[in-house]
Amino acid sequence: MSLLLLHLLLLLLLLLSTTTTTTSPSPPIGVVYNPLHHPPKTHIVSSLRASTFTRVRLLDPSPSDIRAFSYSNLRLLLSLPNSYIPSFSASPSSSLRWASSHLLPFHPRSSISAVSLGHHSSSPSLLPALTNLRSSLLRLGLLHISVTTVVSFDSISPLFPPSAARFNSSVAPELIEFLSKTNSSFLIDIQPFQLYRTQTSTPIGFAVFADHPFGFRTDPFTGLRYRNLYDVMVDAAVSAVEAKMKKGGRLPVVVSATGWPSGGGEEEPAEVGEVYAEMYLKGLVRHLESGVGTPMRREGAEEVYVFELFDNWARRGPESGRHWGVWFENLTGKYEGVDFSGAGRGGGCGWPGGAGVWVVVLVFLV
Repeated sequence: MSLLLLHLLLLLLLLLSTTTTTTSPSPPIGVVYNPLHHPPKTHIVSSLRASTFTRVRLLDPSPSDIRAFSYSNLRLLLSLPNSYIPSFSASPSSSLRWASSHLLPFHPRSSISAVSLGHHSSSPSLLPALTNLRSSLLRLGLLHISVTTVVSFDSISPLFPPSAARFNSSVAPELIEFLSKTNSSFLIDIQPFQLYRTQTSTPIGFAVFADHPFGFRTDPFTGLRYRNLYDVMVDAAVSAVEAKMKKGGRLPVVVSATGWPSGGGEEEPAEVGEVYAEMYLKGLVRHLESGVGTPMRREGAEEVYVFELFDNWARRGPESGRHWGVWFENLTGKYEGVDFSGAGRGGGCGWPGGAGVWVVVLVFLV
């Protein structure tokens, strides 16, 4: 009898070890950083290295800005404004000079993954400029630095259902074809706050990852359920991209900026403030770390960049536009309890401590 019990215990332990998981690795979380008018770059880079950000999107960087990230183990996405487009499209030598002074002296000591040219640009010169920049990188032997651009979410409609989303005429099929052929990612800003302030029918909980568990919306064409506005926007971008691609094509989507303002003017929505900003950022990190992706794409976005590192007091427009920073100027965090760890660290593990679903089989022999 004792031998039989031993065999039964061994069988039970074997069966308990059988598991499965329904999550994917969580995407790396980066941050958008404008080097102008901020503390010394060396201090910022040291603080970023000590933080849990693994990516940095540098806006219009100088050579010294890029040099400051040498040997930092932080991957850089360099973003150039629209002002570069005319010269890059008009002359390949212009893009070659820029790449020779900004990339060649520092890569790979500064780990540059991509260069983004243009922000929400609908200029017909954009594609020639991207092509010339790509050719310049190849000529310099910088084969692993991709070239892309940031597309405006305003170019997509309708927002819901996501499966019906399509680009308007400002996004040419040739742009998507260029990104696909060059193994580049599609970059788009995902800002639920901007939609919330213009679409009053959107519940605040749905916008800041705090909606009721049963407060989902169902895409009538796919049957997929959406529990937050972020997923709706990402999947709308995915649908719009795939509609422009050849059948079976797939392009990685990068969220180039997402966040929530911590302050604003009296005429702006009451939900502008630190309470809702912290709710959004907490919810975003929790969602990304869960490894569930989006309803339409299991892996979700390839990378996600939080907007932005510091408040920008020089930005024009509504008061809320100056209060998107997640750090103070003294390099301390603005929000208590917002944890950027976990994402990009190979999430999606099973119990204990993970978000996976375990399958346990129990066998009873009498």
